[in-house]
Amino acid sequence: MSFAIVTLIHLAAFAGCFVGSAAKSLILRRPVLRPAELAALVRLDRLTGVSALVVLTSGLALLLAYGQPRGVYLSDPVFWIKIALFAAASLAVVSTKRPVRAARESGANWVPEGRIRAALLFDLGSLFVIALLGLRLAGRIG
Repeated sequence: MSFAIVTLIHLAAFAGCFVGSAAKSLILRRPVLRPAELAALVRLDRLTGVSALVVLTSGLALLLAYGQPRGVYLSDPVFWIKIALFAAASLAVVSTKRPVRAARESGANWVPEGRIRAALLFDLGSLFVIALLGLRLAGRIG
């Protein structure tokens, strides 16, 4: 596999994360979620989860085999900020899984707690910042 293909996979998976996160945030703007909306939220959660795993594995491939020499990334604080933000956003999303799935399984309408909305908005905002940091690392900005 070439650098270009791994990079395209990485970017496509990141787009899946971003679009899925944005769609989840749009659904959560409603004060009360119906069962169909909860089902959509769970499907989007699966999309973003799979996408995040692909981002992680393709990112590791870029770091270890296809990208610039490892030292270029590992010595750049922007790389570590990007990794820390990815981890924090992932943990925020994981914290929402149990309550969302429980609400879906109940089959009733659901009023999401403020922390659920905040965690998913944090995820979306983090993905935006991660994209900017990725552009910086790739030498496209700043």
